[in-house]
Amino acid sequence: MIAVFAFSFANAQDFSLGVKAGVNYAGTLTTDSDYNALFKATIGPHFGLVAEYGLSDVFSLQGEILYSPSGADGDGDGLDWNGVDFNSNVNAKLSYLSIPVLAKYYVTEALSLEMGPYFSFLMSAKKDGVFSFDHPQAGEVVVVEYEDEDVKDQYNSTDVGAAFGAGYELENGLFFGLRYTLGLTDIDA
Repeated sequence: MIAVFAFSFANAQDFSLGVKAGVNYAGTLTTDSDYNALFKATIGPHFGLVAEYGLSDVFSLQGEILYSPSGADGDGDGLDWNGVDFNSNVNAKLSYLSIPVLAKYYVTEALSLEMGPYFSFLMSAKKDGVFSFDHPQAGEVVVVEYEDEDVKDQYNSTDVGAAFGAGYELENGLFFGLRYTLGLTDIDA
């Protein structure tokens, strides 16, 4: 996740609350199948609330509630999947409510490093596109079409992972950040 900007709008001595908006680059979506290579990254917005509680001059805890879309664009023709020829142009669109809980260390007054777990809850999952393959037993081509089809039952409802990042805060409360998240659970149901 790349946080483009955020702004603190309430600031007590050791507590701040703000809004956050940015760009989410979903780099990979891997499955148990042999055709992971055809999944390409997706880019979308994310936004939510952020709260930070200072524990000392250099350490704080930061919690967030973010709406974060994810997924993958699948595209491949003439591929071999376990001896079966197939073509795919299917896009998976997943939306999560993510709750990162981060420990922050301030290297300087403005520059911070952060890490911690995140917990995500699947809000929606849709597929769009066409998948076709040569059916070995029937001897014919089978075509499966998805038209913004709800496939939430094909994915686990929760995702847990780790987040690592850095941020820089201006004196006016506006801050910029860069974050990498690593999913640790299998999202396929």
